[in-house]
Amino acid sequence: MAARFARIAVGNGPRPYVKLTLNVSVFAPAGSAAPCSTLASGDLINLQLVLTGRSGEPVDVHLTTHGQKSSVQARLELEAATLGLTGCVFARVPSEYYDQSLEWRRDQLGAASVEHLCKSIIMENTRFDPPARGVPVVAGRVKYVLVVVQYVQKLHKERLAAAVRSLEGDKAVGKNHYNMRLIDGALSDAMSGFEHNAVTPLGLATPMPIIVHSAIAKLPGGHFWLGGGEVDLKLRFDTAVFLEHFKPVVADVCG
Repeated sequence: MAARFARIAVGNGPRPYVKLTLNVSVFAPAGSAAPCSTLASGDLINLQLVLTGRSGEPVDVHLTTHGQKSSVQARLELEAATLGLTGCVFARVPSEYYDQSLEWRRDQLGAASVEHLCKSIIMENTRFDPPARGVPVVAGRVKYVLVVVQYVQKLHKERLAAAVRSLEGDKAVGKNHYNMRLIDGALSDAMSGFEHNAVTPLGLATPMPIIVHSAIAKLPGGHFWLGGGEVDLKLRFDTAVFLEHFKPVVADVCG
């Protein structure tokens, strides 16, 4: 292990306002012949940033990253570039990300607000398949749909069902033939190709319609954050580019 230490005093006068201490530790992969003082591709880097004010109480910020991108990030970046999805930004977050508040997550990503933090979930119409209610399966019907919603909002199943019916157009059936439910984890993993808290429309394993909550399309700044293919990888989409490429139904599905 190699460690470098930097201490910087910020402020004027004999008593600085803030003392900044940066500790950098480099861990070579097991079995690596590279000297610890040399950063090689694949090495694990641990950064500890300590800010100490005049009160003497430190605030620690820990950042963990790797010397190279993961295969998932590289694949999704390539796919975004191939599809012309400009404005995509990937960000690696700490492992405790989902144990923290939305405000903490917002600050980690540098998001404009907690309203910009969104998730992708796969919902199923459990009354779709015959012979449950005698509805024949026909082209144009929708059983599974990917829903993009903000963390600060609560999904409204009846409004979602109405949005699904609008997707189906003239193939839609009576309202009593719709019951939208979140699919279980194993099925979500298989259909999306991503694990829980990592689902993203980009590179989705199973093509399906997408519904975006209407408030997301109106967010200031013209972007929003979603999962990025890995639990600790987040992806910022340009809203206009996302809507143009994925052509989702934009509807009020929360309340």
